[in-house]
This record gives sequence, C-alpha cells and structure tokens, in this order.
Amino acid sequence: MFLKKPVRRSQLISPWGPGAIINFPGDESLMVCGLDAWEKVVEPWPDVIKIQEERLQKRLDVDHFRLPPDYNLNNESHYPGTKIPCIRFPQWHYCPRCGSMEKLSIYGEKQKCNGPDYPRGRSCRDTPVKKRLHLIPVRFIVICDRGHIEDFPFMEWVHKDSAIQNDCRLRYMSGRSSTIAGIQILCSCGKQRTLAGSFSKNAIASIKK
Repeated sequence: MFLKKPVRRSQLISPWGPGAIINFPGDESLMVCGLDAWEKVVEPWPDVIKIQEERLQKRLDVDHFRLPPDYNLNNESHYPGTKIPCIRFPQWHYCPRCGSMEKLSIYGEKQKCNGPDYPRGRSCRDTPVKKRLHLIPVRFIVICDRGHIEDFPFMEWVHKDSAIQNDCRLRYMSGRSSTIAGIQILCSCGKQRTLAGSFSKNAIASIKK
C-alpha cells in the first residue's frame, strides 16, 4: 500500500515522516512505514541525492545521508514513480450505521460492512451490498513509553475476566454521553463493556495477557 497523493520532501520529515498517521478523505487512515520498508534505489548513488553533514555522520557512524524520494513520473527525477510505502492504521474499523467492528489487514483497500444481523438496533443485513457503508477507523490507540504503537485491545478489554472465543464478534455503540463512558463495546458472546476507565493508569496493563 502506498500514499494516495504526492508528498513533498519536506513533508516526509514533518508532519508526515515515518510513523505519522495521515488521514485521507473518505475516513481512511494510513501510517507511513519505516525506512526499512522503502523501495531500494540501485547503486551507485548520484551525488545530487547525497547530503554531507560531517558532525552528524560521525555521531551516527554513517558515510552520508540521502534525500527522500521526490515523486516524479518523468526522467528528471532519480526516483521516477517511486511511492512511499504505508500500512493501514488503526486496523480496527466499524460500520457507522450498525456498529459492526472488523480488524482489517494492514494492506488492501477499504471494506464495506459485511451486514451482520443484530437483534436490536440498526442492522445492515437487508441492505444491498452496493449500498452498505464503508468501514471507518476506530480512533483509539495505545502507545508505550518506548514509542511502540498498536490498536486499542478492544477484544481483551471486553473479555477482561473471560476467555475469548474464536467466533466472538464486536460491535461499537455510542450512547447519549459525549464522554468515553458513552462508548460501549458489545460482543456476540454476550459480554459488553464501556470504555470508561480506559485512560486510567495501568488500565491497559491489567488486561494484556
């Protein structure tokens, strides 16, 4: 998966450098991959894309630095047609109509609601597939002190005191309250829990296995 629009070199440093989450029109959210996932350019490296900064080179023990890709489809660029790799993040998405939640792959296109049948509330089961809404990101994530980032563990949060079954499916429901206490996560097994307290210290550590 690649960025869906051209990005200037300066933007690849700030605000859209590696690890940045970019929101695109249509409620699509992507994260720029680390440099190890970027396309390799064949050696030898042209001098025009090398940057010399002796003090920083010495500190990092490297020979030189290189300019990031300059997206250009003509031969004037040393990276013709190069695209910036990215992944889908967050992975947890939900249907804005019925609340059905799916953890999507980090790659691939947007997906529409699969139309589960719910005994109460709105359901997309009888809605033609072409008219179903695309799933949108659930914008809750967790980050550790060392900078590691991942989706909020919704499944573990709901099943704090019980086992998670293979057929468990989640549903995102928002109530009248505008606080996180008004957001409720329901599971097909019958378990349910609001997000109240999820921002508290050690709230996540207490449920992670």
